[in-house]
Amino acid sequence: HASVDVFTDALPMRAKRGLIFLTETLFAVVLVTIAVQLYAALERNMQSGQTTMLLQFPIWWSYAASLAGAAAAAAAGVYMALLRLYEATTGHAVIGAAGRPA
Repeated sequence: HASVDVFTDALPMRAKRGLIFLTETLFAVVLVTIAVQLYAALERNMQSGQTTMLLQFPIWWSYAASLAGAAAAAAAGVYMALLRLYEATTGHAVIGAAGRPA
């Protein structure tokens, strides 16, 4: 995701950190929602027993593979949101805006 600094350059550092925390939290919520929905679809497809047309592979295999990546992305998103919360509340910069150490 890109950040547009034109509007936020004039804000104080505390407001910038709060805004960064808000965007990271929203991003984490979206990633967790995707993972939860993939898990629900995985359960439905495991119960249905549906297979692919030509190779007769169970459909749920693809959902399981997708869920592994979605769970890792959701964990990273939650970690970043918690890290940004720490930065916003303490004023300590742990990670810079571009993802580099502060």
